[in-house]
Amino acid sequence: MMKAADIMTQNVVTIRGSATVAEAVKLMKDKGLRALIVEP
Repeated sequence: MMKAADIMTQNVVTIRGSATVAEAVKLMKDKGLRALIVEP
């Protein structure tokens, strides 16, 4: 049986909640991402 660990993303990119939208957009462009995890 597969486990979540078999399919999960291991090196997740996060950004702090206090970051600006411009910072988030730059990070996403720089890393080639379509989504970010926002830390509280």
